[in-house]
Amino acid sequence: MFGAEVVGQAQALASGWGNLGGGAAQITSPLIYQALKSRGHPPGAAWRLALVFPTLIFFAVGFLVTRYSEDSPRGNYRDLVSAGIKKEVSARASARAGYSDSATWILALQYAACFGVETRHSGRFW
Repeated sequence: MFGAEVVGQAQALASGWGNLGGGAAQITSPLIYQALKSRGHPPGAAWRLALVFPTLIFFAVGFLVTRYSEDSPRGNYRDLVSAGIKKEVSARASARAGYSDSATWILALQYAACFGVETRHSGRFW
């Protein structure tokens, strides 16, 4: 999706913002929980309600990105296809190309191993 000269910067920027969002959710959820609990909500309900706020923010940001950003650095796919710059590819063909790429499976296995170590280290699920 990104050219070789900027792909590293794009990945760093995306991962940085992704980690920032996760960190912000972990910081604000307990604060929202305490606020809801202090207003008389039972602890179980307060925690569930506290997790609604990051979810709403997630969907709002997703809508804004979908509505106001371009699909790629070259522009929107629909415009690129209509201009003849890019050929249209079906979702099935795109998924097939992704699933048949060995790099996809290597990264998936690395992530699975990393998450397994993380959950084991945290003492959860075991």
